Amino acid sequence: MSNKTSIGESIKTKGIQTGIIQETLAERGGISVNYLSKLETGKRTSLRATTPFKLSQVLGAHDYFRANLRKGSESTLDVQK
Repeated sequence: MSNKTSIGESIKTKGIQTGIIQETLAERGGISVNYLSKLETGKRTSLRATTPFKLSQVLGAHDYFRANLRKGSESTLDVQK
């Protein structure tokens, strides 16, 4: 069953699944921990087009995010729960 999930929620979920902590993900993704935290919690909804791409590469989930971004809007991803 699938639900619409924000990009931030998807990034957080993939981070947990891969065991990559926020600080590492933010550093490797070229963003601040504060910015990443706001994305994950939905306090920040606007983002550069390159941010999800960079983070998905760090998470090893580029194909997953790319496929789901095509299905949904810019702000949501279709995530299997």
